[in-house]
Amino acid sequence: MHLGGDALDRADADDSALPKALGYYQTAIAVAELSLPPAFTGVLAWGELSNRPFHRALQGLGLTWWRLGETAKAAAVFGLRRGHHRIPAGTGPALSS
Repeated sequence: MHLGGDALDRADADDSALPKALGYYQTAIAVAELSLPPAFTGVLAWGELSNRPFHRALQGLGLTWWRLGETAKAAAVFGLRRGHHRIPAGTGPALSS
């Protein structure tokens, strides 16, 4: 997650930084999702400290999509913060089973 933030911070001066940030945040979210039960439909509360890295990765992913001009994907990610914290199809990394 810190790698994503560092890349996002360098984006104005480094054209390769946004795609790197996107990859870092997608990876962080994929790792976090692997720790959830397969049929998880609950809410990951901000008040629970162990959930905060996932929330920060979601925020970073949304900001990165926004900076890349993918506003619909950014809006989908930011809309998740109000309830169901799963990544909609097409916005997260492609994972093979």
